[in-house]
Amino acid sequence: GLTRHSFTCPSSCSESQLDTEATVTIVKEILHMHSHGRRIVNQVVRHDSVVHESYIDYYDFDQTAGPSQANPPFQFNRGDEFRTICYY
Repeated sequence: GLTRHSFTCPSSCSESQLDTEATVTIVKEILHMHSHGRRIVNQVVRHDSVVHESYIDYYDFDQTAGPSQANPPFQFNRGDEFRTICYY
C-alpha cells in the first residue's frame, strides 16, 4: 500500500498575512512532487469544510514533472487553510 503524509498551512497563517477583507483569486495550480510521489491532493479548507480540491491520481515524475491543473479560478480568503496530501 501507499504511505500518506499531510501538510497544512493553517488558517492562522492566512489570518496573519492577508488583510481583513482580502480575497485572493487563484488562477493556476501546479502540483509537484519528487521521484517517490505517486498521488497528490491539494485542498482549500474553510471553516472545517473543503471548498476546493485538485488532485493527480497517477503521478509519474518522469512524465509529469509539474503539470498545471485545468481547474477554473477559485477564491482563497483570509482564514482559509491549505492542506496538501502526498502519497508515496
